[in-house]
Amino acid sequence: MSEADPAGATPLQEWFLIHCLTVPDRKPFFWDARDEQVMFVRDVLANVLLGEVTVIGTHRSKSVELPVYCIANRRMSVFLRGNFHDWKMTVIASRPVLPPPGNESMFRGFDEEPFQYSLNSAYFDGFPPHLVLPPYSSSNRSEFSAAAKNDHALWAICKLLRDSRPG
Repeated sequence: MSEADPAGATPLQEWFLIHCLTVPDRKPFFWDARDEQVMFVRDVLANVLLGEVTVIGTHRSKSVELPVYCIANRRMSVFLRGNFHDWKMTVIASRPVLPPPGNESMFRGFDEEPFQYSLNSAYFDGFPPHLVLPPYSSSNRSEFSAAAKNDHALWAICKLLRDSRPG
């Protein structure tokens, strides 16, 4: 599995047991960071988005195989990849994603830095081309790509998505 393939998705825990618990005598330097990333998605982001996590593909960073995740709930699917430097994500929602009433400022700047930087398809390692989309905007609120510079920014984006109201 090298390109993202939602039809061939593997539950994250199953992927973790196969790829992360088989440790050779000398494990690569970034394996612990990979394991922490998997647990962050499984234990934190899945709870924020109230969704099930699957692995739809893989990519490599620092010579370590990393998953391309899909966190899906009733309202949306969020595709993610982390590479120890930043996160890339694509949101596919069944209806437009809008801020809660009275909180329109929540999404102000969502289409600007830091969420929009580096949206070139070359940076979406492991994503198939159809999952690299234009950024969130007033005319594009249900299918968009974004970037986050670190785990905290990604958590904030996911919280905004969870607290948004369907359009």
